[in-house]
This record gives sequence, C-alpha cells and structure tokens, in this order.
Amino acid sequence: MNSNHELFSYLKELSDNNQNLKEIEASAWQKFGMECSCLVLDSTGFTRTSKQQGIVYFLILIAKMRELVLDILKKHNCISYRFEADNAYAEFPTSTHALNASTSIHQAINKLAIKLNTNEEYKVCIGIGFGKVLNAGHEGVYGEQMNLASKLGKDLAEGDQTLLTESAYLSLSTNEQNKKNFTKKEIILSKTPITYYEM
Repeated sequence: MNSNHELFSYLKELSDNNQNLKEIEASAWQKFGMECSCLVLDSTGFTRTSKQQGIVYFLILIAKMRELVLDILKKHNCISYRFEADNAYAEFPTSTHALNASTSIHQAINKLAIKLNTNEEYKVCIGIGFGKVLNAGHEGVYGEQMNLASKLGKDLAEGDQTLLTESAYLSLSTNEQNKKNFTKKEIILSKTPITYYEM
C-alpha cells in the first residue's frame, strides 16, 4: 500500500500548485484509488465497563480481542488492518471475504465468553462497506463506503451484529449462502437517507 505520507503530501503539493479541485481529485483517485471491502469493528460496553471495572480491565479485554481478530483477519485474505482503542479496521478484496471474517469473529468472541460484568458478555459490532476508496497506507482508507461502514459498525449495529451497506450487499455473489438472511433497512443519517442490510 502507499503510505499516508505519500497521499497527503501529494494532495498538498497539487493544492499548493493551485490546481483546481476537480483535477486534484481525478489525479488522486488515479494514483491512490482502490476498490475493496471495508470492515469496521467496535466493542460493546467500553465506557460503562471502564467506569465499573477500571480502564486496565477493559484494556485486557481489548488485548484479547485484538489477538483473536488479527488471527481471523489473516485467515480471510485481509489486505490491511489497524487497531485503534477498542476498534478494528480492515480491508478485504471482496465483501464475501469481509462477511466471512465477520461471521468468524462473532463466533470466536461468543466462544471465548469474556465477561464485561456478572450479567453481560463482551460483544463486537461490525459494519461492512464496498467500493472505491483512497488508500492512505498505515492510516487506512478514505471514502464514502468507509464512512458508511463506520457509521453502521459504531453507531447502528448492536453487539453480535453485522450490518452491510447497500453497495456491500449488492456486491455479494448471487449464490452467497448468507445473502438471503439479510433484511433491507433504511435510516436517515446526517439528513441523508441510507439503505443498509441487517443479518
């Protein structure tokens, strides 16, 4: 992958040379654009558990989650990944790869049965998008589908749930076994109607 330094330096250089925005955008997509499936994972109970059990307790949970998730990402042809606090971000060649990784992650988390407290188990929420993004190397990718996957994974999905953007759902192969298990949903986000799919 290109480094984020290359992407941002490139954009700044073109901007400093007074190129117009359309030219900059076309050039950036040509040089740094890629098509992939974006997976965004968020943990449940971070604020609540940290307050009840202390930050170290939750950091231990995050460490366990990261080890488990990383092993699964590698097994499902992950192109790139990064962890930030209790979140994980990953890119895959197809939505099927991302969906299969998501299913494996939920199954592994459930099998581990990590306790947040006496009444609640640790879960993760996942959003998946698919489409063209700008590759910023170790900093990740930028684009509409990453933004939507983040919204779905962090804001809408509940524990043990995976939500797909419409683009990710439509990109699944017609014979994808899990495709029929999704329900079409609609919501307004930032005054914009969004269609997504819930398993």
